[in-house]
Amino acid sequence: MTHKYEAENSLMLPKEVALVRNDWQVVLGREEDFGERFYRHLFEYDPNLEALFHRSLEMQAHKAVNMFTTAIESLDSPSHLFPPLYAAGRRHDQNYGVTWESYAVMQRAFIETMKEIQVSDWNEAHEMAWNRAFMLIADVMAGAMPDLD
Repeated sequence: MTHKYEAENSLMLPKEVALVRNDWQVVLGREEDFGERFYRHLFEYDPNLEALFHRSLEMQAHKAVNMFTTAIESLDSPSHLFPPLYAAGRRHDQNYGVTWESYAVMQRAFIETMKEIQVSDWNEAHEMAWNRAFMLIADVMAGAMPDLD
């Protein structure tokens, strides 16, 4: 099954973008906590993914938060969103062998982490918006995989 990004089917509604950006502000004050939780969930859901990480998880978490911040800031601007995510997807494919299935596990870990961090505010609207945001990000990154072209 091809998971190519299709702009007309994946863009987010303005209210979803606003909700995601607002939620992300909480993470920006808790990067270390976010990273610890995210990687704990990621490796719990798929222990094989741990072998893909060659840096300290602190450093990796910092890079992940920076990448997500860039993506979240550009959710409503595909011309700004696509180039850095596509390049990151190409690196993840070539350097680490990340698969589409890996993105699905990452999404599950990411959503679980956001639920934990946003405990008091989390509801169905948050979950839907974050799932759409993550799918948009993953679709663009996975679009860089040669076998999906």
